Amino acid sequence: MPSNIIRTQEYRDKYDKFFLVPKVRQKAEEFNNHPTLKPVELMEHLVKLVSFENQIILNPFSGSCSTGVASLKNKRKFVGYELDGKYYKICKKKMENIEREMSSCQINLRGINMPALFSSNSKKFLSQIDKPERELNKFISENWKDLFPKNYKFITNEFYLKGNVRSLGDKSGKIDIFGFNSKTKKFIIVELKKDCAINITDQVADYRDFVQKNFSAVYLLVLQNYKIKFNLPKSQHMSKDPEIIMIAKKFSMVQIDRAIEKNITLIKYYWFKDFIFIDYLNNALDDSKIEIADTKNKEINKIKNIISSEKEAQDEIDEFFGEKNQSKAAFRIFLEFLESNGQVNLKFSRICIGIEFNNTTFTAISRRGKGPRKTILLVVTNIDVTALSKQIIVDDRYRGKNIKMKGSWGKERFEVYFRNADEVKEFCNYIKDKEFQPLQK
Repeated sequence: MPSNIIRTQEYRDKYDKFFLVPKVRQKAEEFNNHPTLKPVELMEHLVKLVSFENQIILNPFSGSCSTGVASLKNKRKFVGYELDGKYYKICKKKMENIEREMSSCQINLRGINMPALFSSNSKKFLSQIDKPERELNKFISENWKDLFPKNYKFITNEFYLKGNVRSLGDKSGKIDIFGFNSKTKKFIIVELKKDCAINITDQVADYRDFVQKNFSAVYLLVLQNYKIKFNLPKSQHMSKDPEIIMIAKKFSMVQIDRAIEKNITLIKYYWFKDFIFIDYLNNALDDSKIEIADTKNKEINKIKNIISSEKEAQDEIDEFFGEKNQSKAAFRIFLEFLESNGQVNLKFSRICIGIEFNNTTFTAISRRGKGPRKTILLVVTNIDVTALSKQIIVDDRYRGKNIKMKGSWGKERFEVYFRNADEVKEFCNYIKDKEFQPLQK
C-alpha cells in the first residue's frame, strides 16, 4: 500500500470522503533517522481537527517533530518534549528549518516585501487584507463580467469532478471556478490560492488532463447540472484542451517559466481595504481594459513597479533545492564565491540554475545519483578544468567540431561532479587561479 488513507476535513458524501497521504521515506531528510516518521500531511489534518489558529499544541513525545512542523505550518503555537538526545537534535533542526521557511513567507505576506500603495487622500499607506480563499472565490465569481472579457463566460464555482482526478491515487477533485471561452471554444479552469502557490501547478495539470480524457462526460455534466446563460456549442465543435488561469499572491520563477511554456495565464492579486489589484504576469486577457495612450502606460508601469515584488534569490534557491540540504549548502558556497568576485545573475528553471558571471556562464544541477558518481551538486562550465584534482570527477562533453556535445545539462563543455563541500571549495580556488578565463574553442 503506497499511501495512508485519511478523511478530508470537509465531509462530502458524494465526492471527497478520503484523500491519500504519501508515506514518509526513511532518511527522506538527510539528518532525520527516526525509525517511525509520521507524514506531516497526516499531522496537519489532525492538528486542524483538534485546534484553532494561534492555539497551543503540546506534544510530550515529540519524536522527530512532525507534529511541530504541522502546527507551525497551520499557524498554531507548539510546545514539545523529547528525552532522547539524538531525536531532540532532529526536532531542533526541523523546527529551525520550518521557522526559517515560514518567516520568509510571512515577511512577504505581511507587506515588508510586498506591494505598497499610498493614498494621497488619507496620507497613509493602504494596508493589505488577509481574507480566506473562499472569499476570493466569491469575489471573482460575483465580479466575473467586470474582471474578464465578454468572451469569457462564467459557468460555476466549485465544479466537482468524479473519478481518478488527482495524480496521487483515486481521488476526486474540485475546480475552483469553471468557465467557457466563446472565441477559442474551450472550457476555462481557474485555480485559486490565497497565499503561496505551492501545489497549484500540479493541481491544474491534473484537472486539465482529466477534462481532456473525460471531455464528453464533463460537457454533459455542464449541460445537465448548470443553468448556463449562453449557447454552448456542440461538443464536436469544441476544443478538448481547456485554458488554464492560475491566481495567487505570488508565483516562483519556476512556475512562471512553466506557465509560459504551457501557455498558462498567471494572475497575481493584492487585496486592499476597498479594492483588489489584479496584475497579469502574462497573457493579459483583454487589452481593451488597459489604457493604450503612452502617458497612461507610463502611469500604469509606475504603479506596477511600486506594487510588484520578485522573490529574493535566496527564496528561489530554497525552493529549487527543497529538502536537499547538502546540495543547497554546496551551491551557496559556490554562489558566495562568485558574488565576492564579480556580478552574478541567476536564471531558474525546473531542472537547473543558469549562472551568468562576468565573461562566462555556469549551469548548476542538484544531483544525487548512484555508485561512485553519487554527488550533491553538478556544475557545468566552459572554464578549462582538465588539470583539476583527480579526486573530483570531470567529464568533457566535447565530441568534435560541428558535433553536438554529449549530455543535456547546460550549454557549457565540462561537467564537474561534487560529492562534498570541500570539493566545491577546491573548485572555487582552482577557477580563481585561472582568473575565470573560459576555454578557447
